[in-house]
Amino acid sequence: MTSAGVLLSSIVLLGGLAVAIAYAAMSHALDRRIEAAAAGLHRAGETGGRAAMVAAIRAHDAGTASGVDLSLVAADGRLLAGSRALGASRPGWRDLSLHDPIEGTDPVRVLTLAAANGDRIAVAGNRRPLMMAQAAIGWLFLASIVMIALLCAVTGWLLARYLDRRLSPIAATAAAVRDGDLAQRVPVGPRGDEFDAAAAALNLMLDQVAALMANLRQVSGDLAHDLRTPLTRLRTRLEGVRDDAEARAAIPWAIAQIDDVVRLFEAILRIAEIDGVRRHHAETVELEALALDVVHAISPAFAEAGIDLRLRTDHDAVVAGDRAQIAAALVNLLENVLQHAGAGTSATVTVRDRGDAVVLRVADTGPGVPVAERERIFDRFVRLDRARATPGHGLGLSLVRSIAQGHGATLSAGSAGVGAAPGLAVTIVFPAA
Repeated sequence: MTSAGVLLSSIVLLGGLAVAIAYAAMSHALDRRIEAAAAGLHRAGETGGRAAMVAAIRAHDAGTASGVDLSLVAADGRLLAGSRALGASRPGWRDLSLHDPIEGTDPVRVLTLAAANGDRIAVAGNRRPLMMAQAAIGWLFLASIVMIALLCAVTGWLLARYLDRRLSPIAATAAAVRDGDLAQRVPVGPRGDEFDAAAAALNLMLDQVAALMANLRQVSGDLAHDLRTPLTRLRTRLEGVRDDAEARAAIPWAIAQIDDVVRLFEAILRIAEIDGVRRHHAETVELEALALDVVHAISPAFAEAGIDLRLRTDHDAVVAGDRAQIAAALVNLLENVLQHAGAGTSATVTVRDRGDAVVLRVADTGPGVPVAERERIFDRFVRLDRARATPGHGLGLSLVRSIAQGHGATLSAGSAGVGAAPGLAVTIVFPAA
């Protein structure tokens, strides 16, 4: 309603201004005609005297109607020529109302000039056509205002109905989601207009929210399980302490249990920190040198586990990102190999520069991961050991995914395809620096 009021007010203002300008233009044109006729009659008097002016007035009256009346009045007020006695007055403009036996009173615009011999030249322009045109324009403008107001009212009503019909499903879905029904979605019509695009975007957001809520429920359950087990063991052990010797023996074990819980929370906080800040401080990272450092540091653990670790790199493989986080991702991938590949297997770290991207790949010849589970292994607290008896909390690969996403990289898991065992190959593809 406010917009319609502003629109109508603007139209009235602009229309009134247009009417005023049109009337001023027509009045100016009438004045120019009067001035032209008066100037012509005055020139005739300068060259031929009173007789020439009289002749000019009679010729004008005998011609076609021009909307301008000419009169010549002597100094004593006698009408010397012309169809109307416009009266003798001082030179200049004035407005009069003259009686017309046919049309009644005519409003006229009169210009009076003084001739050289003392006569007065009076030229009158009839303002009736001007006023009739002004009235016609005014009525047309008023009619257009009424039509525009009706059109605005009808259009506003139709628009309100249309918006209500298109927005009601969105409001209903939002109310249902607010009440806890995360399965509700906004209907998407076949038009493909802005409302359908908004509905599709809202549905995508609701899908993500539902997935996050499902993941939150899973994380909450898994976190409760992972905390309950060590805390229960810790409580049971401490309750069984009977003397100082048992207490001294239980202290290192209890500290180890507490450290495991602290590591769990540190991993969760680290993932939350990386997920919360997607744009990291970018520096030039030479993956070859980074991989050499990590492999050199972790090689003793692989040798102790009986796993052959190798490194293959391309020179000048450079990415832009956070060196510490990329190193943490590689360490977590290698620790995953240590935990699951088993003795007698091998692992290979590959750094390859494709030109448009840099590939970091960690592959092993262990038992591998079933195809149906390869996407899940990057979720938090996911462990393929359903009994959750193996060490760890299922957060290592989730941290790798957060680091990859934070660097605009793609992460995938597949088969290593080496030997009889399927193995596992985890690949991170970084954009080229």
